[in-house]
Amino acid sequence: MSGDGNKAAELKLDTLNQYYEIPLEIESEYDAFEQAVLKLGEECTEYMEFEEKYTAMGLDKQYIDLSMKCKLKPQDKMSVKDTLGAVKDGYKETVKDKKGRKAWGKEILESAASMAQTEAESEIIAKSKEKRIKAGVDDDFSRAHNAADAAGNIAKRLFGRKK
Repeated sequence: MSGDGNKAAELKLDTLNQYYEIPLEIESEYDAFEQAVLKLGEECTEYMEFEEKYTAMGLDKQYIDLSMKCKLKPQDKMSVKDTLGAVKDGYKETVKDKKGRKAWGKEILESAASMAQTEAESEIIAKSKEKRIKAGVDDDFSRAHNAADAAGNIAKRLFGRKK
């Protein structure tokens, strides 16, 4: 792979792979997303061109949908210095002009907001689960949730998905 479009594609996929565990149930959905991102990366020569087409194709929304279906991987906390160093290195790699710097800044803000939202949701889910365990209803909740998932999987197998 070469070119800024490919680097941008790799960055999107690496972020998803580094921070999320892809469940088996959505592996085919992830594979389709990955192929679309890689194809777009091959077609684009500039980072900004990739970002504009990525958004126009709705891949940004697919990314969010996928990440919401995945479980966060446990992460070691990075120091502020390491985080800033990583951002600086990535910035040097992908940004060459003023328009690119502005888009990159927007991307960083959106990523930070998304991370904050994910962390807040994870905390809320953990607290909710803790309350259910204390109340003695977690087992019933888990059984009902698993039964609903199983019913959904059976329905998918019976009726199939058109590709």
